[in-house]
Order: sequence, then structure tokens, then C-alpha cells
Amino acid sequence: MRDVQIVRAVNAKDIVFLFAICAGCDAQYSASSMSPKTSRFSSNSEAETIGIVQVHEDTLDWDEADSIAFGWWEDEWYTTIDSQTVPLVLLPTLTYDNWKNHLIRRRDSLKTRYELAGSDSGRMAVLKEAEKCLLNNLVNGIIPHWYGTPWEFNGHTDVPGEGEIACGYFVSTTLLHAGFNLNRYKLAQQSAYNEIKTLQTTGSVHKLINKDVDELVELAQSSLKEGLYVIGLDFHVGYLLKWKEEVYFVHSNYWYPSQVIVEYAKTSVALMGSASYYIGEVTTNKALLKKWLFNTRISIVMD
Repeated sequence: MRDVQIVRAVNAKDIVFLFAICAGCDAQYSASSMSPKTSRFSSNSEAETIGIVQVHEDTLDWDEADSIAFGWWEDEWYTTIDSQTVPLVLLPTLTYDNWKNHLIRRRDSLKTRYELAGSDSGRMAVLKEAEKCLLNNLVNGIIPHWYGTPWEFNGHTDVPGEGEIACGYFVSTTLLHAGFNLNRYKLAQQSAYNEIKTLQTTGSVHKLINKDVDELVELAQSSLKEGLYVIGLDFHVGYLLKWKEEVYFVHSNYWYPSQVIVEYAKTSVALMGSASYYIGEVTTNKALLKKWLFNTRISIVMD
């Protein structure tokens, strides 16, 4: 039997903190203090979870659990993402437009510094700063606004929390809003592998064929730098995030609860269900970073 997480609705009055939505790196938010608009709660506090919640074995309805995730259960239940300790911002801080504008201003400032740098080492230092800037602002600024946005196979909203978003559109839209000059429609309509080849402008795509999620996580832990990557599955695409020695999967999830979530890669049902993984660099990709800095149009790889 394989471990999988259960993502289910819980009553906000039964827990002190919501897991995978209600905390950032520097703050904790009690369930009772959050407005319906901010947390996407209904008026009677029935929470549609964004990410993973803590559920204890003695409160778990096993018939419901089996119907939600199609079996694969262990006798013992466990907690997945704990929002009190995970080093990610999971609740939006600035408005979405403010985050986008802030990131564009930072990009333009870095571009000017890159152009004025008088040496290769100076330009490499600017690229290193750009890498950290893009990673932090995407992971802790842009993406948190999308948590809880419903998944739909044809969804293509460009407003987080409104309408629906498919997995490919989640990736292409967040990259566009982070300042990459690309056609989000054309990118999202490609195969996951072509999406990755589009972004992996130099170097090779990491390929794992007929492998399982444990081997994927082992590769990420041993071979990938801290950063954000696009990962293609057999029939799905999302972000693989290596952050503070942990590996996460950030994606518009077609499994229950069918919405944008962040979860540990090692217990992701979507990752478990794929036999192939294709990984392309985003924030650690210097050629792509230069295209981001200079607002260079990204050509879409198509079949």
C-alpha cells in the first residue's frame, strides 16, 4: 500500500490553524480571524481547503476518504504540510497587481545594473541576484494568490481566485505575470514536454522514464539546486519547487479538491500517478533569466 494525502473540507472551528493556507513565514492566521474574501471561506466557516489540512485518524471518515482518493491507504494517518513550520508564504500579502508591478520594477532595475556591469563577474553577480529575486517573488508573491483557484480542464482565467485554471495555464499565466514575454495561450496548449523545452532554452531536460515519485524526489534532493522548475508528467504539468531542503509540487490539481495547491512532492497523488517526469529549469536557468531581464520574446516549441 502507498501513502497518499487526504485533502478534504474541515470545519474551521475544529482546528486552530488551517494547513497550507493560513500562514506565511513571519505570521500565523487563526481561522476565526480571516474574512471570507481573504480565505475563500463560506459564511458558516466550512473551509474548502487550499492545499493540505491536518486530519487525525480518530476523526477520519474512511468511507469518505476512500471515495475521495480512490483507495491506497495505510493504517496510520499523518500530517502533510504544517503551515506553522513550512518556510513558504501561503497567504497573499500585497495585492496581485502590486506584486506584479513590484517584480517588473525589480526586473528593470536589475537589467540596468546588468548593462552597466563592467565585467563578466559583475554580470554574473547580477544574474545571481535576479535568480533569487524571481524565485522569491514567484513563490512567495505571485503564486500564493492562486492557491484555491479551481481547476478545470479548459480553464484559462488570468485572475487568481476568479474562474477556473487548467494545469498548463496555471504555469504559463504565472510566468507571464512574473514578467516573461510569452504567449500564455500557445504555451499552455503544448504538451508538457514542449512547455519544458520552450523554457529550457539551453542545456538538457532532466528525464526520468519508468520511475516513481521516490526516485524523483531523490533526484531533486541530490542533483537540483534550490529553485523553481517546471515538471511535466504523463498527462499533467506544474512546478517542482526545491526550497529549504524540501521538495514541493505546486500545480493546478485535477485530483480532489481540484484547485491550485502546494504539497510535498513525496506524497503527491498526481506525481504518484505518472511513470515519466520531465524537468526544466526556470529560476536557475541563466539563459532564461537573461530573456526575463531583457523582456525578450520566448518562442514556443510546437509539434
